[in-house]
Amino acid sequence: TYSDENHPVKLKDIADAMTAKDIYTTRKALYDDFAALEEYGFEVIRADNTYTYFYGNPLFEFAELKLLMDIIYASSFVSEKKSQALIDKLKRFCSTHQRGQLSRQMLTVGVKSKNESVLYSVDSISEAIMTDRQISFKYVDFATPDGNKHYRHDGEAYIRSPFHMIYTDNQYYLLCYNAEKKRMEHLRIDRMENVSI
Repeated sequence: TYSDENHPVKLKDIADAMTAKDIYTTRKALYDDFAALEEYGFEVIRADNTYTYFYGNPLFEFAELKLLMDIIYASSFVSEKKSQALIDKLKRFCSTHQRGQLSRQMLTVGVKSKNESVLYSVDSISEAIMTDRQISFKYVDFATPDGNKHYRHDGEAYIRSPFHMIYTDNQYYLLCYNAEKKRMEHLRIDRMENVSI
């Protein structure tokens, strides 16, 4: 959390942080801890012949975190609120010094989804496809003349057999079978609400 390649920490600072959590240690104990961490795959690197250290093998490289953040921010099917929540979670994978750099803003073209549950819809649809089951949902029109959302079919639930999810033109679509009309359809997932298997 507090170290990276450009911001190594001193042994004394590590010991002080542990003391603040009522864990008392010595220099020798810290070296033993570093050896134990490395044995379990957590690399602690000594920086440039100094007695400062940093965590050497984070789950994500910093460039990868920036890329993931940009992808989330640019995805129109993920709402503004959910995008920020996901980016805040990504920030946990880098040091406090790097987090400010992840707060950069990216210009996007288009409108973000208003559907806060789209990620959960995708998860339910994936499960239904894998288990060969149908889904039910309500389908919404957002771009209406009065600016409010309106449910198609007077708010009655759709029941469909899902086959594939397709990501194209920055949107998620569901390819599904409509048994009532005996035909295949594709529907935008960000317009689906209350998706259940």
